[in-house]
Amino acid sequence: ALPISPQRKLELQSILQRKQAQLKALERSEDIESKKITGIMNASDLLEYKYDCYNFTGKYGEFFGNPSKNFHLMVFGRPKNGKSIFTVQFAKYLSTLGKVLYIASEEGFSATLQQKIREFGMANPNLDFGNFRDYEQIRDVLANNNYQFVVIDSINFINLEPEDVEVLKAENPGTAFITIQQATKGGQFRGSQDRKSTRLNSSHLVISYAVFCLKKK
Repeated sequence: ALPISPQRKLELQSILQRKQAQLKALERSEDIESKKITGIMNASDLLEYKYDCYNFTGKYGEFFGNPSKNFHLMVFGRPKNGKSIFTVQFAKYLSTLGKVLYIASEEGFSATLQQKIREFGMANPNLDFGNFRDYEQIRDVLANNNYQFVVIDSINFINLEPEDVEVLKAENPGTAFITIQQATKGGQFRGSQDRKSTRLNSSHLVISYAVFCLKKK
């Protein structure tokens, strides 16, 4: 074997140290992932966890920050309060970041939807619209396409239950979901009692405020 020069020896040692550091980081990441699956994670581990996030800019970045790439945004409000107007504009913005499927179950391929597309300048190759009114149709199209964002307008019209939405999310772990839910005149969730839980109610109230803030600017 040929002798190794001191300089080459230092280079090899440096490479070995980097590889060892990478291996240690990988083992640490796998350990944290396994803890995530069990449902228990130490605060220090959670602090070190690396999320794959979007870098939102402009008014959306100011309000939402940088959400993880599989975020679930729930938009809730009374009829004619601007839920769809906000969401189509948000979908246009999301189409600059990836492929978007907007399921317009209530409006369908109507003149009203066409007017929104024209008014907000939404025509672009990254934004598709779907006229689905059936849960299995949605499952099938998501299984055969690669969308980064899926908007469902609305949960109530398609009669989706919370469990249905969770299945869609589980089957498409890398996809972000934006779901619209209607409210009664009293401001409560319209639908099953499961949709009226405190957990969901808190989230929807925040998004209702988001609609208000974005419309004011």
